Amino acid sequence: MSGSSEPVRVDTEKLRAAERKLLELTNHVRSAAERFQSDSESYGDVIGDDKNGKKFHGQFDGPHQDAVSAGLDAAKLAERTTGEVGQLVRALENVEQHSTETGRRLTARNSDG
Repeated sequence: MSGSSEPVRVDTEKLRAAERKLLELTNHVRSAAERFQSDSESYGDVIGDDKNGKKFHGQFDGPHQDAVSAGLDAAKLAERTTGEVGQLVRALENVEQHSTETGRRLTARNSDG
């Protein structure tokens, strides 16, 4: 829109609503990951010390720990994303406010002159 005199508008209310939804999602993901971790730890070492138990543990433990880490990492990523959306909204609101104030000053100057 080069050369257009139309103002660019961003609906920050919709972005704030998205931020709230992301926060809800973040809380659900974190809760699920922490519960999975807690439930897994509560079972203790129920696999057994025999040859088959050790073999099963060797095959199970790595992927299990990866799943726990993936859930916790997903929660951290969602939390960071939510924070970044919040920062974006604040920045856009500041730009809009500054732009409005500048427009008013320029309009006042043009009408005085």
